[in-house]
Amino acid sequence: MKTIHLLPLTIWAVLVLLLSHSTSLLLALDIVYENHTVPVTQDYTAAFDAAVQDMIVDRSFIDAFSNYMYFPVPACINDLVKYPKTNPFANRKALVMCMEMGVISPYLEVKHLVGNTIVQKINAYYGSNLQTQFKYLNTSLKGFFNTMKEGVDSGECDLIASNVTPTKERMEVAHFQCNYGMTSQAFLRTNKDGHLTLKTLQDLNQTHIFVGASKGTTYETLVKTQLSAAQYVPLDDGDVPYDAIKNNQVHAVIGDGVTYLIWVKQNQDLCKNCTVNFYNSPYGYGTFTTNRILPSSAMHLMQHASLWMTVLMMVMMTWILSSVQSV
Repeated sequence: MKTIHLLPLTIWAVLVLLLSHSTSLLLALDIVYENHTVPVTQDYTAAFDAAVQDMIVDRSFIDAFSNYMYFPVPACINDLVKYPKTNPFANRKALVMCMEMGVISPYLEVKHLVGNTIVQKINAYYGSNLQTQFKYLNTSLKGFFNTMKEGVDSGECDLIASNVTPTKERMEVAHFQCNYGMTSQAFLRTNKDGHLTLKTLQDLNQTHIFVGASKGTTYETLVKTQLSAAQYVPLDDGDVPYDAIKNNQVHAVIGDGVTYLIWVKQNQDLCKNCTVNFYNSPYGYGTFTTNRILPSSAMHLMQHASLWMTVLMMVMMTWILSSVQSV
């Protein structure tokens, strides 16, 4: 009779835990993300601003963007920003571009295009070899914008590569670059209660109508302010809105019109009678970085303090050495 050697219970527990989280662990082990110090310098911010301005007039970027999207790359209305003379990323090996988990086509490709192009522009100007790291943040707890803002404010992310709408409220707490794209809001009408006529936004503003939107987005704000009579169904990012559509949990979902047009086209078997209804004019979206930026005076003060600290250390070392020799 063969003897079966059993592993200690703790080892089995660890193995089970590893197997159950294998995918996330592998992803975490594959990439070691760089963090940076916040507040950031003005040069740090200016380099990203200049790179985005460079990107949106680049013909190769414009052509690649137009292959994915229905709308063109908008012109920048911000003042021209020049690259700082000194490379603010000289001590870095990579820049971290963040976005929400569960991004689907075409925005997944677009956000990667944006992140890669920005880093390429910075590398081209400074002759550096920075790598692009993409990090995906879970927005289910704090909502989309608050999660993204926390990412750049904590130093976890250098830049948010998502298609973020620069509302007045958001611009007060984050630093936005020039818009790189345009879209229009729309609602996707599902197959739920197909006999009901729901063709305009105001048609949705009824107590028996269920309307979904991703948490922490401008779409959620619209439902709460303009569709207050409807039953709001908060949705997480990723596949959750599309599960709600396929399962007829809602009559409509508010969101990005371009995404919905492409999704309906690709899923006609699941959403035969679904329609996409636009209800406002096109608007811009773009990237943002932290607004926790050191003023120039603070930077000069820190530089002088660093210089004086170096001098003080040299004086102390000289005094210590002379004291040792005299003994």
